[in-house]
Amino acid sequence: ITMLTLIDFVFFGGSILLSTCIGIYFGFWKNSKTADEYLLGDRKMKIIPISLSIVTSHISGVTVMGLPADIYVYGANSVWACSTIICACLLASYVYLPVIMKLKVPSVFEYLELRFDTSLRRTASFISILQFLLYNAIIAYIPAIALSQGVAIDPRVVIVVTCIICIFYTAVGGFKAVVWTDTFQFGCMATSVLAVLILGVGLAGGVSSVYEKASQGGRLDFNFSIDPTIRDGFWQYHVGFLVIWIYYSSFHPGAVQKYLSLSNQSSIKITVGLLCCSSVTFYIVSILTGIAIYARYSDCDPVTAGEVERFDQIVPFFVVNDAKVLPGLPGIFMAGLFSASLRCV
Repeated sequence: ITMLTLIDFVFFGGSILLSTCIGIYFGFWKNSKTADEYLLGDRKMKIIPISLSIVTSHISGVTVMGLPADIYVYGANSVWACSTIICACLLASYVYLPVIMKLKVPSVFEYLELRFDTSLRRTASFISILQFLLYNAIIAYIPAIALSQGVAIDPRVVIVVTCIICIFYTAVGGFKAVVWTDTFQFGCMATSVLAVLILGVGLAGGVSSVYEKASQGGRLDFNFSIDPTIRDGFWQYHVGFLVIWIYYSSFHPGAVQKYLSLSNQSSIKITVGLLCCSSVTFYIVSILTGIAIYARYSDCDPVTAGEVERFDQIVPFFVVNDAKVLPGLPGIFMAGLFSASLRCV
C-alpha cells in the first residue's frame, strides 16, 4: 500500500493542529467568565456556526467512510435515509423542540423528570451513557483504520491520541471553542468527501460509466419489501431510522445544548432546516462515492484480490492508492475523516 507523503501530513496535521489551537484560543484569550457562557455561549450564538456544529456532530466517520463501504457491498438502499431525515427534522421543528425550548431545561433528562419522574430520568441517563460509550468506541476506531492504511502505526495509538485531542480542546475552550472547531471541521469534511467523489467518478470513466456498472452489479436495485427481517429497504429506513433521527434532531443532549444557545425560536427552526439540508447532502455525496468506488473496482475487487482484508478498509484503500494523480488528497481525506470523528468522540 502506498504510504502518505509529506504534503499529506501537512494537510492532515494542519487540520488537527488548528482544531487544537481554536480550543487554546478560547480557553486562554477568550475565556468564559460565567458558567452560562462556558456551557451555552451566553445564549448569543449565531445560526450558521450552530447549524454547522450540529451537522458536524451527527456526520461521523461512519458517514464519511462506513456508508460508502456499505453501498459498495450492499447497494444504495441507504438513500432512503434522506427522506427519513427530512421527516425527522420537520417533527423536530414543529412538534418536539417548541416544547423543550419553552421549558428552557438544560438537558432532555431534566425534561423527562419534569414530565414523568426521577426513575425514568436516571434510566434514560444510564442508557444514553451506555450508548455514547459504545458508539464513540466505533467512531474512534474508524480514523485509526483509515490512517493505518497509509502509515505503519498501531490503531490503538491513534484511538488514544484522537480522544486526548478532543477532550483537551473541549475542556479548555468550552462551548464556543467546540462550535467554532466544528465549523472549521465541517469545511474539512465537505472538502474531503467532494474531492473523493470527483476522483472516484473520474477514475471509473465518468458518470455514464458509473451508472452502467452500478446498474449491472445490482447496486441501484431498491427494496420495497415490508419483510422486517431483511437488512435494509424503504420501510425499514422509514421506521427504524426515523426514530434514530428524531433523537438526533430533537433530543440528543449535544443538539439541545446548541439549540439553547440561540436567542429565539425562529433561529432554532432555521438551524434545524440547515441541519436537514446539510445532512441530506452529506448522505447523498457519501452514497454516490460508494457507487463510484464500486464502479472503479467492479472488474477487480480489492478484498477478493487480497489487497485489503475487510470491506471497511475499501474507502481509505481507494484514496491512498488511487489518489496519486492528485497529490495531497489522501491528507485531505484523513483531515476530513478525523474532523468527523473528533467531533463525535
